[in-house]
Amino acid sequence: MNANGSIVAFVATATLCLGLAGCRSTELRTIDIGAAIAAGPPAWEEARRLEAAGRFEEALRAYEISLEQAEDDIELHRAYQKLLMRGAGKAALFDVYRARLERSPNDPAAHYLYGRLFNDPEPKRAHFRRALELDPAFPWALHGLGTLALEDGDLATARTLLSAALQAEPRLADTWIAAITLEQASGDTQRALELASLFAAVHGSRPDGPLLMAELASQVGDHERAIEASIEALRRQPDSELAQRSVRRRLSTADPVTWRRALDASRPGLRPDPAPEVLTSLGHYHALLGHSWRAIRRFREAQAAGARPTDILPAVRRLSFELGDYQGGYAAWKRTVPPSLLRAPENRLRPVFENLERAAEAAMGQGEVALNARRELAAALETVGWLDEARHVWGQIAATTNDREAENALDRLERRVAFEDGLSRLFKDIYAGRRPDLAASLFAVIEELRSLSLATVGRDVVGDPPIQSYFLIGDILDPDGAGLMQYLREGNRFFLLGQESGGAVQATLMSIVSHRERVTLERGGTPLQFDEIVCESQAFGGVAEAAGAEYAGATFEGFYYVQLDSVRRTAHEMLRGARLPADLAPIEPRTAVGSEERRSTWEPLGVMARMALSMGWHDRPAEEAWSEALELVFDGVAVHEQGHLVDVAYFLPITSNLWRGLGLLTSEGFSAGGIRATLEGRAQRVALAESASPRLALAHALGYLPNRDAAPPHSDGFSRLLDAFLEEVDARRDELSALDPNANLLQQLDRLDDESIRRIARTLE
Repeated sequence: MNANGSIVAFVATATLCLGLAGCRSTELRTIDIGAAIAAGPPAWEEARRLEAAGRFEEALRAYEISLEQAEDDIELHRAYQKLLMRGAGKAALFDVYRARLERSPNDPAAHYLYGRLFNDPEPKRAHFRRALELDPAFPWALHGLGTLALEDGDLATARTLLSAALQAEPRLADTWIAAITLEQASGDTQRALELASLFAAVHGSRPDGPLLMAELASQVGDHERAIEASIEALRRQPDSELAQRSVRRRLSTADPVTWRRALDASRPGLRPDPAPEVLTSLGHYHALLGHSWRAIRRFREAQAAGARPTDILPAVRRLSFELGDYQGGYAAWKRTVPPSLLRAPENRLRPVFENLERAAEAAMGQGEVALNARRELAAALETVGWLDEARHVWGQIAATTNDREAENALDRLERRVAFEDGLSRLFKDIYAGRRPDLAASLFAVIEELRSLSLATVGRDVVGDPPIQSYFLIGDILDPDGAGLMQYLREGNRFFLLGQESGGAVQATLMSIVSHRERVTLERGGTPLQFDEIVCESQAFGGVAEAAGAEYAGATFEGFYYVQLDSVRRTAHEMLRGARLPADLAPIEPRTAVGSEERRSTWEPLGVMARMALSMGWHDRPAEEAWSEALELVFDGVAVHEQGHLVDVAYFLPITSNLWRGLGLLTSEGFSAGGIRATLEGRAQRVALAESASPRLALAHALGYLPNRDAAPPHSDGFSRLLDAFLEEVDARRDELSALDPNANLLQQLDRLDDESIRRIARTLE
């Protein structure tokens, strides 16, 4: 019996005790889970599906139609409010729900729906309490007060209120999530996992519950249960990207039978034209069974169907080298690298990759010449850090000759792989909370790495690494230092290890693709000199990445890095949008009355996708379009990071720029989040003004509008930038002939050409 079947069979036959309070509460609350399951999914699931697909205008209309049919559906109102609040529609929402409250002042739902619009917790709390006075069993008021208590850290009150909310209405998904979060905040991951199981049973058609179960099961080390929950999430929603990602993350150590079950879960509704995710999973399945040619064929089918390059590239490269197709393996990788990177004369790795490419071609033959080429190829693979491929080629040489060099290389590689694997496991354990003894001490981590190196490499490669300390910021190992950093640099790894002041230890490990040294150029009128490091194949990331965020780059004093895998994903998504013109028919912008409506950002109406379409990629050969998209997205990220370097030069050192620093601090009320948002907006302004494609830079900023709360400080900073940008557009609307001056301006930004965007951006400060 599958995991979901056993859960439903259990909970549907009895009334269960909700374990929110457990032994820590004076009362147990019973919930009729069986009745909740029988209630089924909400009738407005289509609106939710459209919203998840990014079709916001259609979703908005679907919600409005649903509200006409079900005016008393609180969850429907919440979803409608959430969609409008993603932009700048809050003012309109206040008017609508204030009017509802004035019409029905004794309606608890009216108080709740109006109160939840406030950011200030006090008016929010007042309206929730009034709703509870009007109806002591009103579940949404209990939910609202419970989540406020949770935010305040009053866990006991939160437990009581959330328990009461679920007692009154077991189908409140957000209340389940809040209850699970509460138990995690209490440090009781096992209790949180039990609640996630109940949540999954109540919402039998949604993947949320099983996905939470998978994450929590991983945290407690129950990997088999995590795999089962991930497969169940995929079975419930085969096209869910989160479910697909969850399965992929957990199948690396699974057996073939589990792989087959995961594939079966992903198939419903996808035949006869399999989705790229299914073809990708089939490729991994065949690779696991050792069917290398079948695996590569499936990966190529997945690529043709639109699979993300990052999902298939590592496996295709590795399998090609295993099959002796060295040239094909290198070509598959080279296709996913912006051509300018490998051609750049400042790239210290350029000659290494050029030598690797030549050797890969020569090694395809037979005889002594090909054997020598394989030795050269294996050495080049080791130099660039392609360890699996290097081991395979050295292994082929060792198997056919008595080559002492090959045997030594294999031993050296095994030790390096063991150390890097141990390093990755260590930090994954730290981020998962399994090593609290290390999370708060950089020096304890260094000693743990020393022990790891003795056990794997056979010697202390850590040494006494130099640490750079920054007042009120934290400590970081000198990236150019000796010992550990030098050992990883020798393996062509980019490694950062540090600790924020009063915070947790953070680290990231990646392979280097390009390292341009002492680059000199000017940005925003400021002369810069810096190193640019481009990386891929992130083994693990910092706390932000562990929590689900992804950064395309980061800037430090004197250098920045760009995450090439993130660039690849963004280029892929832009191309996918640009190749769907039928779904992006011209939309008439809404007529605007007054400057506030003209500048409103509350309803983008698919402008970001239309900007991608305006690049003309859908009319170009696929490879040509892909190469250009890679180049332009990479350039946009690099110029953004260079914008941060402009601020480094402007604000640092503090001793020479005290008033500038104080001005920034006071303008943001000494808020760290506000300062970071300002700096992100300033950097993206440089990208708008000076990148090769201002339209893509603007589309990137627009991409944060639908999820403003999901990725601060970028979302906050980009929102501020867009407000300033639209204000300037509004001031120039009569001279911008492509725009309708009497309509919403945001919805027309795809009509601006690159030069207009540059000109406007240069006026912003």
